[in-house]
Amino acid sequence: MALSSATAGCGDDHAVLDAALPDAAVVDAMADGATDARPDAPVDAAVDAMPDAMPDAAVPLSSALDPTFGQGGSYTFPAVGGMGAITSAPGGDIVACGPSRAVEDLNLGAAAWLGRVDGGGVGPGQVWVLGPTNAHESCASVAVLTSGHVAVVTASRLLIRDAGGGPVAELPFDVSHRLLQVAAAPDGGLWAVGVEGLWRYDGGLSPVAAFGVGGLVAMTDAVGLAVHGANLTTARVTVATRTRQVRRVHGDSGAPDLAFAGTGTTTVPIPAGWPGGELRAIVARADGGVAVMTDWDPPDAGTHYGVAPLTAAGVAGPSVSASQLAIGSAAVDATDRVWWPSSEGFAFLDQRLFVTRTDPTVTSTAAIMVVPPPATATCRYAAAGAVVSGGIVVGYSAREVAPPLPLRYSARVVRLAP
Repeated sequence: MALSSATAGCGDDHAVLDAALPDAAVVDAMADGATDARPDAPVDAAVDAMPDAMPDAAVPLSSALDPTFGQGGSYTFPAVGGMGAITSAPGGDIVACGPSRAVEDLNLGAAAWLGRVDGGGVGPGQVWVLGPTNAHESCASVAVLTSGHVAVVTASRLLIRDAGGGPVAELPFDVSHRLLQVAAAPDGGLWAVGVEGLWRYDGGLSPVAAFGVGGLVAMTDAVGLAVHGANLTTARVTVATRTRQVRRVHGDSGAPDLAFAGTGTTTVPIPAGWPGGELRAIVARADGGVAVMTDWDPPDAGTHYGVAPLTAAGVAGPSVSASQLAIGSAAVDATDRVWWPSSEGFAFLDQRLFVTRTDPTVTSTAAIMVVPPPATATCRYAAAGAVVSGGIVVGYSAREVAPPLPLRYSARVVRLAP
């Protein structure tokens, strides 16, 4: 496994950010629900209320990063709290949401947010508030629909917002119906995977009755989904489960895709002689196959992380080593290489941030250190995901203790150098 590294820093200075973005164009916050009478309330006051952190200009960039991206090599969303998920829109805009799922970030009590910035990270960006503060509501997934609307999954709601951040539809759920990840469907609707299985919704969040049973293909232990196909007739949705099963169904009906492993279901094998393991995430590849993030239990205890390919026919290949566990979403480039940002799970436990990059056949990997150990040991990072937007863009949360307190959080995106 090859490794490239350099230096980077932790945090952002919100005062510097506000100075760089004129108030007239900075941020409009739209609160959710009719009880809030602030449809266009600026969130500058909330941003400024956060303690200052290290300004972008003072953060040395990793040699792996593109210095022409953003404001001095990075862009930080003017939001309170870290980043939970990231995606890209047609045209290259970067869309993100927060807070992250880390317990520390949720305890900050920041409101859930949705943000958007151009693909170059130049700005000005926009952030819309999705709910009240102190709701302890993280953002798990975000997707741009073919209608231009944006679907957001929080810990307790599936939301649809229009391109200007305005409410379109909302579907609340409790823990027994929790959703984990969404993906756009070609008809303007979406697929959503959760604890009950795979749902298909229309653009107004009504279940599509023709899909599965009442809109649901039941399955357990799902961790993520990947989509192929340009229309509903050809669309295939592949779901990875924690118990190592990978299932593929027709996107219009939910029926098993019998071209995938003969039954629509296959199992990713555990390395020979190893006691067990799980799957943690999945991403679609350009060749019609997928890649899954593996979390194996090696014979000598500990944990072994890897990336395993599956062909369009459902044939699983052996997993290759990854730098660390990847929880965030992955990106796949034009050559079919997989880029998976990694961190220590949902918590801010590590002082560095990696991206694991595979070769086009997913038979070897290289680790790129996007954020190396900082000068101060109080910095922690958590990956949200990677997208393709003029290159590989990585979204992550930074957390730094501002002695004696409070904590400082930022939601940042960087782009890897070509």
